[in-house]
Amino acid sequence: MTKKLTVFGILILTITVSFTGCLEDNENDNSEIQLKEEVIVTTDKTEYETGQSVVITLTNNLNHTIFYISGFQYCSEVKPFKVYILSENTWDEVTVSSWDCDAADGSGDPIYKPLNSTESVSIVWDQKQWIDPTGLEQVNNGRYKISLSYTFSTKTRNYQEVFSNEFTVGPTKEVIITTDKTEYLPTENVNFTILNNLNESIYLIECKPLHKQDYIHIPFIEKRNDDVWQNVQYQPVCEKRKLIEITPKSEEKFNLSYNLESPGTYRLNFFVRLDCEDSIERYGWDLEKNHGESICAETINFYSNEFTVNGFENILLETDKEQYITGENVSITVSNNMEDNIGVKDIFHGIEILKNGNWTNLWDYTGHNCSCDVTCFWGSYPVLESMTNMTVIWNQKMWDYCDVNASFLNLGNSTFIFTPEGRYRIFATVGYQDFTDEIYSNEFTIN
Repeated sequence: MTKKLTVFGILILTITVSFTGCLEDNENDNSEIQLKEEVIVTTDKTEYETGQSVVITLTNNLNHTIFYISGFQYCSEVKPFKVYILSENTWDEVTVSSWDCDAADGSGDPIYKPLNSTESVSIVWDQKQWIDPTGLEQVNNGRYKISLSYTFSTKTRNYQEVFSNEFTVGPTKEVIITTDKTEYLPTENVNFTILNNLNESIYLIECKPLHKQDYIHIPFIEKRNDDVWQNVQYQPVCEKRKLIEITPKSEEKFNLSYNLESPGTYRLNFFVRLDCEDSIERYGWDLEKNHGESICAETINFYSNEFTVNGFENILLETDKEQYITGENVSITVSNNMEDNIGVKDIFHGIEILKNGNWTNLWDYTGHNCSCDVTCFWGSYPVLESMTNMTVIWNQKMWDYCDVNASFLNLGNSTFIFTPEGRYRIFATVGYQDFTDEIYSNEFTIN
C-alpha cells in the first residue's frame, strides 16, 4: 500500500534552524547550535536481494546532541522510519506499519533517544510492508530510499527529516544499460546499449513528437547535483507512442535525440515494461486499454552506468610559478588532455587583476579601450591537438598608449608599461566544434 509523495530529488539536509521559546537547561535552544557538518542516513548496501535485511544507520555529524524518534508510546509496531519506492519518477511512501497502529491518536507520543555528536545508531528494516487486510508482506522489487526524523529538543515537534541514499531491492541486474563512453563533450552524442538478460521480453516506450515524422526513444535523464539525482530531461509532447520489444537474451542499441550541453555527472533512468499484450501505436501518452487496464502487467525501473559531460575540465591553463617579481616573464601553458583537438584563443586578452575584491580584465583596469592586443589578429582559434600543450610568454607589459591604427605587424606609436603589483589570473577561450567556454588559470602574484 502506498501514499503519493512527488519530489524532484533526494534531500540530504544540512540544517540551519532557529526555534524560539523556553527550553529546559539540559536541552539547548536551537538558535545557539552551531552546525559543523550534517546529519546523514545511510544503508549498509546499495543493492539487496529480495527479503534481505536493510541496515539503516543514522549518524550525527553535528557538534551538538540530537534526539531521534525510536518508536511510539502505545504501539511498538509503528516504525521509526519512512520508506519510499520510485514509481514512474515519483516517490511513493510505502506503508510499513498497520493502519490501526499508524493512527495519530492510537500510537501515542514519540519516544526520543539522544544521539551525541559523532555517534551513530542502526535500525533494521525487514523489507516488509503492510497490506490491508492481509498484514505484512514482502515489498516489491524496485528502487527505494528511507527517511528518519530528529529534533534538537524533545519539547518541540519541529522535526528534521533526512533521506538516505537510494538502493535497490530484488534482481535489478537482469537488464543492463551501458553507454558507449563514460566521458563526453557537450557536442557528442550519447549512444547506449540495453541488454535484456531476462527470460522474457521487455518493452520500451518510443515517442513520436508532435509535428515530427520519426519515433524517438526518450529515457529520463538525471543529473547529480550535490549528491542528489535530479531529473533534467525535457519531455516533448508526443502525438503518438508505441512499445518496442527487446527479446530475451538480446540487446538493442539506441542514442539520445539531443546532446547534453551542461557539464556534470549523468545517468539514464528507464522504466521497462514486462508482459505486454501488444505494441500498436497509441495516441498521446495513454498506453491503456479502453476499459482502463494497462496493457503491460509490470513496470520495473533500471539505471544506466554514470557518465560525465566534461565541458573543458580536461584542459589545463597553468603558469610556471605562483609568485613573480615585476618585469619577470610569466610562462603560460595550455594542456589539451582531451581525446580531440581544440581551439584556444584570447590568452593575452584574458589577464585579470584582483581589484577591490573583484576580478577586472587588465585592459579595462587601465582605462584604455584598446582592441589591438596580440590575439585579436588571430582571426580564428589556433588548433591544439589532442594530448599536446603549448606555452606562451607574457612579459608583464600592458598598454600605456594604444595607437588605434596599430596592427599585429606594426604597433605604430603604441607604448607599454609594466603591470602594477597585485594578484592575477589568466583566462582563455577554448572551442570544440560549436561549443566554446572559458577556462581559468591558477592565481599568482606580482610584487
